[in-house]
Amino acid sequence: MRLIDQIQFVKIGNAKLLVQSIVTSGGQKTALHEFVNTNRTSVEDLGEALEQFAIDGIISGDNYIQDLVALRKELSSGGIKQFTHKTLGTFDVKVLRPYTITENESQFGSAAVTIRMQRVTDNLISPSKAAIGKSVIKTDRVAVAAVSVSAIEKQVTVLPGSQSQTTLADKMLDFTKSIQDEVSKVNVIVNKIDDFSKTINLITGNVYSIIQSPLAIGRSIDDVFDAVDDLINTPIDALGVYKGLFSFGSNDIGTPNNTLDYIARQQNLNVVNSAINSIVLSRAYERASEIEFQTVDDIEIEQQQLDAQYDYILNALDIQATQSVLLTRASGSIFRSEDEESVVIDGQTLTSAAGDADYDTTEDLIFALDQLRSDARLFFNEQRLITPQIIEIDAPVLPAAVISYLVYGSTEFTEDLITLNGTNDTMIFGGNNLKVITG
Repeated sequence: MRLIDQIQFVKIGNAKLLVQSIVTSGGQKTALHEFVNTNRTSVEDLGEALEQFAIDGIISGDNYIQDLVALRKELSSGGIKQFTHKTLGTFDVKVLRPYTITENESQFGSAAVTIRMQRVTDNLISPSKAAIGKSVIKTDRVAVAAVSVSAIEKQVTVLPGSQSQTTLADKMLDFTKSIQDEVSKVNVIVNKIDDFSKTINLITGNVYSIIQSPLAIGRSIDDVFDAVDDLINTPIDALGVYKGLFSFGSNDIGTPNNTLDYIARQQNLNVVNSAINSIVLSRAYERASEIEFQTVDDIEIEQQQLDAQYDYILNALDIQATQSVLLTRASGSIFRSEDEESVVIDGQTLTSAAGDADYDTTEDLIFALDQLRSDARLFFNEQRLITPQIIEIDAPVLPAAVISYLVYGSTEFTEDLITLNGTNDTMIFGGNNLKVITG
């Protein structure tokens, strides 16, 4: 029997998929209880476990590109999806990370897809109902860094040409200089300066050795960010440094896509820039979560800037994906350096960031960023409930100190009121639409 006769359509949201196999797993939820100082063990039955589905499928046909785009959109957008199963009917599911889409240049127009999903019956246990703490943001930040470093390790190509190597070396030196420029604008912990300098010098003094190993490139970049976090004392200063690095690489002069070397060289820059921007955003989210904002308006301003960086990264990753297709077609395959468990640079051993994880790096990076952004939004929404707001009131025209006493029962907020309303007149103060902080 032909393969095409064995496969069947299913639907995930609005996307259709030809399915070769669906593995359904289920059973009972249980809890194991051990009793101290006895040989007794109890297994508690917690009820039926909802099914999970492991799907192996194919995207192909006349509408290959459109169908692939539709599927990626459904798998990446999060939330509850309607899943149409060939024998179980239609019901709600959530996509579990990671999914994989494998495109083979020798079979262009066909992609193998692997997806894991969990059946859901309701959305009562919603992230919006759960408290999101700073530790959750930190966990998300670590995940973004791991996938970003892995993206460099797996997607950067070691090129033989001197100009190609110089281009990548210059990118690393541009990164270290940008970091140093931003750090110079804030107060630092004096006894951490030497550690920071050693980390920077490890790159600048060994840059041509480092670029021979994608593993070393990724690990070196992440080490610099760790050194920056150790160096800066306050979350406000650290956030300022990271915001200064937003849109890193946006002023790069692109290479023409008319030779294999040019195409690969540009993709190396794209991958490194995207990884740096993603790590920068994750660190910025973490530092922003540590700030005690004075007003809800302050939270809004920071979120707008963080969202702008997020949008910039997604656009850059789209461009990177297009460049990756060009590289694949130009080379006949995506060629990389051999996988490395570790590499020694200037006596320092750098260990693979990917470890045993098999990242579909671009898609997993988007997932990790989405998770971080989603959790951060929930966190800041909770902070809005306990953060003062700026409102406008109608007040009599009186000296600012008197207005402060009338509003707050104290004159200690006089300067804050004057600054908030953008005036230097302390005697003729108040009137209609006076801004005050309440909460």
